[in-house]
Amino acid sequence: MKYIYIMCEGTEYWIELDNDNQALRQIIDDNGDIEISCKTDCLAEGAVLLDELDGNIEIIEKEVFETKWKDSLLDMRKEWEQKKGEYRVGSPVIGNLKYFYPQGAVIQLEGIQGICTDKLPSSLVVGTQLQCIVTGYDEVNFWIILTLR
Repeated sequence: MKYIYIMCEGTEYWIELDNDNQALRQIIDDNGDIEISCKTDCLAEGAVLLDELDGNIEIIEKEVFETKWKDSLLDMRKEWEQKKGEYRVGSPVIGNLKYFYPQGAVIQLEGIQGICTDKLPSSLVVGTQLQCIVTGYDEVNFWIILTLR
């Protein structure tokens, strides 16, 4: 994994990259207006090519990224704990396909997002309603882990 910080035109970008330079997690901080990839579709698409990016780019330590990530999720922790209680492992749920990330398909549930790593049919489009089963919890992204039913 690589972790980068970019300052471009007053906006900060914090990005976790895998070995293929695909973004896995991202924070955009525009003067305190924060978007975080586990809540909004703000993840860089495709391979991030550092030599083609604008702004001041720094390679940062994992711990620096993790601190920013945890701070960005701080106000969501109480809601996350509540939602885990509502979405018990083994429970059937229905959600809508929201978008695709390298980790899987992001599914919008009631008040929370889930991630489904199952191979989905190529015919599925954003907005498709899916029936799933809760199989666990992604404590890093505050996602409900799902499998197709």
